[in-house]
Amino acid sequence: MRRTLVITCVGLAMLAVAHAGCGKEEETTPATRPAASAPFARPADAPKTLPIVETAALDAEHLERVRIDINKGITWLLAGRNPDGGWGFIPGRSHPALTAMAVKALLQHGEYGIESPAVVDAFKVIMAARQKDGGFYDPAEGNANYVTAVVVMAMAAAKDPRQKDALAGAVKFLRTQQIIPGSKTPDGDVVTDKHAYAGGVSYGKHG
Repeated sequence: MRRTLVITCVGLAMLAVAHAGCGKEEETTPATRPAASAPFARPADAPKTLPIVETAALDAEHLERVRIDINKGITWLLAGRNPDGGWGFIPGRSHPALTAMAVKALLQHGEYGIESPAVVDAFKVIMAARQKDGGFYDPAEGNANYVTAVVVMAMAAAKDPRQKDALAGAVKFLRTQQIIPGSKTPDGDVVTDKHAYAGGVSYGKHG
């Protein structure tokens, strides 16, 4: 579930160029054709219109297929929500990073906006992870930079003026997390200006 959800979220962002340069499809035999996905109930708020995708890299036929595939991905995501409207690594337990990936995909579709129930519910899950230092994460889990960065991307896609302070605080938090000379690695080594870590940003607690 974890890998499938991450791949779906990332894949939706890439589908607009997925068929660029493609010619005729290769024929597949029954032995090599992938197995069909397990059926699932189509959610009531599944997309009813095709997304707007503008690119000169695809001809009309491939562009239409990409738009249809994006809708299939969005429908799958919506069908896999938790009762609280979020998404997670573990069924029934929402996670701010996975929820942020999914809601960003919804917002980029065009049919879903900041007032859409699916988006509203998702951001409730995300905002519950906001910390006093401006970051978004679970203190017991770590990965503060990773989770906060993904949440920032979702908020940037939302362009919701009500999230202005939360977005500014999250960006400020990320800026304080850059590894600078004088910092220490998890092994206790001091980072110099020539150290491989200098200037980088880790997942969070891992240095």
